[in-house]
Amino acid sequence: GRGPGLAEERPRQPGWAGPPVDVGDEKCVHLRVFRSLPHETKPLTLHAYQTNKAKHDELTYF
Repeated sequence: GRGPGLAEERPRQPGWAGPPVDVGDEKCVHLRVFRSLPHETKPLTLHAYQTNKAKHDELTYF
């Protein structure tokens, strides 16, 4: 496996980045991070997160 850190990205809604974060022991945290348009040059913004997710749990909007 990849070990702790960012996992591979899965399909998501346009404008939202949400790769699961591997926290070890086959557990992940799902993040909802807003990415602005490139010309706005704003940093990523954490909007929400879910804990106690399994590596293969489906990513859904939350």
